[in-house]
Order: sequence, then C-alpha cells, then structure tokens
Amino acid sequence: MRALDSEIAYFRIRIAQQFADQLNSSAPIPEGAIRNEVVNGPFKLSHEESEEIIRELESNFTTSQKRGAAVTSDYKPWLSSRRSGIDFYYWNRLRRYYLEGGVLAPQVVATLDAVTDEVLDYLGDPVNQGAWSRRGMVMGHVQSGKTTNYSALICKAADAGYKVIILLAGITNSLRSQTQERLDETFIGKKSVFQATAQTALPLLTYATLKRFPAYGTSRDQDFNKRSAGVIFSLEAHSEPMIFITKKNRGPLESLQSASFLLTMLR
Repeated sequence: MRALDSEIAYFRIRIAQQFADQLNSSAPIPEGAIRNEVVNGPFKLSHEESEEIIRELESNFTTSQKRGAAVTSDYKPWLSSRRSGIDFYYWNRLRRYYLEGGVLAPQVVATLDAVTDEVLDYLGDPVNQGAWSRRGMVMGHVQSGKTTNYSALICKAADAGYKVIILLAGITNSLRSQTQERLDETFIGKKSVFQATAQTALPLLTYATLKRFPAYGTSRDQDFNKRSAGVIFSLEAHSEPMIFITKKNRGPLESLQSASFLLTMLR
C-alpha cells in the first residue's frame, strides 16, 4: 500500500479547522464525521486506503487529556496583562509541529496550552526587577506526558522573557543525553553538537518561516563540567535564551553554579 502521509495531513488540518470548537472544549467530534470527510474528500482512494486513513484520524482525534489540579500559595498573576505584548514564537512553532505533524491530537494540544499557561503564570513575570523566587513541584505518572509539558513550558518561558533555563535531567549520562535530544526536537530545532562542521536541522524548523535558535550550554554528548565553567559567556551577547540540560549530580551543578557566579561578578 502506498504512503498516505499527504492525505492524512490534509484531512487532519481540515478536521481540526472544521471542528475547532469541539476540540478546544474537549467535546467529542460527531460520530461518523471523520468517515464522512474521508469518503467525500478530494482523493481517489481504495477501500483499504480509506479505512487506513480513517483509523489513523480516529486514533488521533479521539485521544483526550484531562487538566490537572493545582494547589498554590499566594502569587501575583501577570500573564493575562502581558500576553498581547509577547511574541510566542517558540510556542507557536512547537504547537504547529504537534498539530500539523500529527504528533498530538488537537484536543490534547488545547489542554497542554491551557495547563502550561497556568504554570507559567505561577512562575512569575521575568521582566520584574529585583530578586525574587518561585518554587513548585509537578507530579505525573510514568509516560503521562511530563516531557511534553515541560517542553511546552520552556518554549513559553523563553517567549515571555526568561533568559536562562536550566533543566535537571536524571542522574546518568544516558538519561541526560536523551533529554537533550528531546529538547533539540521541541525547542532548539537542531542537533546540539559543539563545534559541529555542519548544523543538522530537525523537523521543528519547518513549522516557522523565521529561523531562530536558542543558545545551549550543554550538548548531546557533553554535560556542563569544569572545562565549560572556565568559559566566560555573556547573556547580553545572546538575543535568544540559553538552555542548560544537566544531570542532578554534584559535579555539573557546582560547575554551573561557579560559572553563574563568575558571570554575576563580571557584569
């Protein structure tokens, strides 16, 4: 059977547009609507091809995700008042990648959007002056979408104005490397390899006309270490945010802390 990626992408976009209200409210698409779209579509499909497309679309559009519950202390909401002035470049690019690439169902992306807005609001406004801190904890089951959620949150935080993002990823090199690869796919947009002779672009880049890249202080094969800590970098030299993905081990964290302290002293 021939590849049906183009046909599936066409129907996915059409259904998402036609039933946007239901998908955004997590309401079910009317029974038989997907089959009707495929049968009456513009493509000449065999019965087997139609059934394959219908199965793929139904599995995509009948997946749902519920919003979690939050327990919060006092905080000052800020996102709604600043939203109109924020260019959500990184989030919009990731959102298109999830939707148009068929990675996540539209109703799941709608829930993801709402939940990460809520968490971003809890974090605090990055343009506020002075010293301040916020702490929180997110809990989720295994394979419950935690990586997807914090990838979306990182994108929105970068859009809102956070300049440095540090992601603690496991206690082993393999887990840290896996997380670095996931963030390459959802945030950085290319394979994060230091001193690479050529940059390897990832599919994420095709979902935005303008090409922008965050800076990265760790790579697929290198955690932050003492050698990295000896390199003086300036945040003012980067128009884009910088991300570090490091292990929850004493050595890399102390090296990163030393580099941060040195940068503070030099500013």
